[in-house]
Parts: sequence; C-alpha cells; structure tokens
Amino acid sequence: MKKREVKTNLLRRYPIAKTINFSNNLKRLRESRNWTQNYLAEQLFVQTNTVSRWENGKGEHHRLPDLVFLMALMEIFDLDSLDPLVL
Repeated sequence: MKKREVKTNLLRRYPIAKTINFSNNLKRLRESRNWTQNYLAEQLFVQTNTVSRWENGKGEHHRLPDLVFLMALMEIFDLDSLDPLVL
C-alpha cells in the first residue's frame, strides 16, 4: 500500500470532526481545572505549542495525539475512558 493510500484511509477512519471534538473537549477539561496550556504541557512533558495545536485542531492532518498521550490525558484528567475527550 502506498503512503498516500495509507494517509487517505486514516483520514477516512478518523475524520476531522473527531479532531474538532477532541480539541474542544481538551480545552474544556483544561479550563474547568483552571490549568494553563503551559501547566498541562509540563504534565505531559511536551511543549506548550503542542497543547495549543491540539486545542486549535492544527497540526499535520489535524491528527489526534498519539495513543500514549491520550492515555496520559486520561490519567491526568482522572477519566475512566477516552469518551470525554473524543466524543
């Protein structure tokens, strides 16, 4: 399978709408705890602009964070599932 086909299949499987939900949900969860983007970035050991891109739905192909970061976000926000982040 060519790289372009893989990219197309991934975009079909994970539409931008899910990224928009994730972006809004991440920002809502962060702000509900009165955390700054910088504070959340420090907890995840990433740069502040990474959190900013996730919250603004920007970045390469509007993708979601890697599974490792999704699991870390679940733990940081004390969530039982990924649903509050991605739905």
